[in-house]
Amino acid sequence: MTLSGWGRSVSGKRNDCEMDMLLSWGEQVSAALLVMALENRGIKAKFLNSSQPGILTDGNYANARIIDIDASRMKKELQLNRGPCRNSFSS
Repeated sequence: MTLSGWGRSVSGKRNDCEMDMLLSWGEQVSAALLVMALENRGIKAKFLNSSQPGILTDGNYANARIIDIDASRMKKELQLNRGPCRNSFSS
């Protein structure tokens, strides 16, 4: 079962905020596993959760838009020769 299917099975009521949180959790797990796999192959990487890279959205759950990007954290990781890995889904 997918995370979205799991969420719908728990509640038939549409709740965009909680569904976004559930989906972002799944992507955080995937991004963390990717970092672990890269590190295992000798590739430096750093997991960043959705708030750490400095990407600000408008807060419109289920349909958010990026309104600002502060790339300083991403640049810091690159300067440390670590590939920043983050989930693409922002809650």
